[in-house]
Amino acid sequence: MKRLTKTTRVELDREAYDEGLEITATLSEFCAQHHHRMPGQYWRDPMSRARDYVARFRPPWS
Repeated sequence: MKRLTKTTRVELDREAYDEGLEITATLSEFCAQHHHRMPGQYWRDPMSRARDYVARFRPPWS
């Protein structure tokens, strides 16, 4: 069994990328399909995202 070294690991990673990946959706379509914000929307308002997430759960004192 051949032991993987850093060099061969990089070569393996490169081979995986060389196989190719077909992109079939635009960024906005991808975000909509996977329920993500667009990049321009993500960093501007983290507090509303955090509040929406926390609101999903009942607090232990209620």
